[in-house]
Amino acid sequence: MSLSRVFSIITLAFILGCTAQKELSEANNIQWISLDELAEKMKTEPKKVFFDVYASWCGPCKMLDRQTFNNKKVVEYINEHYYAVKWNGESLDTVSFKGKTYINEHPEKKHSNHQLTYELAFINGGVRYPTLLFFDEELDKIMAKAMFMYPEDLLLDLEYIAEDIYLKQNYQEFIKMKQADKSGW
Repeated sequence: MSLSRVFSIITLAFILGCTAQKELSEANNIQWISLDELAEKMKTEPKKVFFDVYASWCGPCKMLDRQTFNNKKVVEYINEHYYAVKWNGESLDTVSFKGKTYINEHPEKKHSNHQLTYELAFINGGVRYPTLLFFDEELDKIMAKAMFMYPEDLLLDLEYIAEDIYLKQNYQEFIKMKQADKSGW
């Protein structure tokens, strides 16, 4: 076998290996999309939306990334049932959401919340990080939680929204039922 043929085979094996690794990596990670991508996807294939509103300095946000957003069941459930958007609450970008344009009014300040952050994550008189948000197919907010969540707790909320249980049963009843039935997550 010629040296060039061996080199071609090795190169092909390397390319195939990289492609397989990329596909495996994508399957093991939440497929986060931008607000622009979200707007485009919602035009053709609407589905529920999950938002992670975070700040780069936020410890519980980093814990979510390490512990919860790396959990295989969480990754699979979000990727199957939701569009996922990871939003930096202190972004300096000008963005559009639901036909309205938002900016960061004080980009010169070190920790300045973006207008969209106030629109999405203003809960009980303030913005807290992380804030996890659930939207329906019309981008109407269904539920918001300003807290770190363990994978098993987030899975309950994801199911509650994705399966439209929120339309038939209040949240407390759902959680009680799931706690009584340990065969859930």
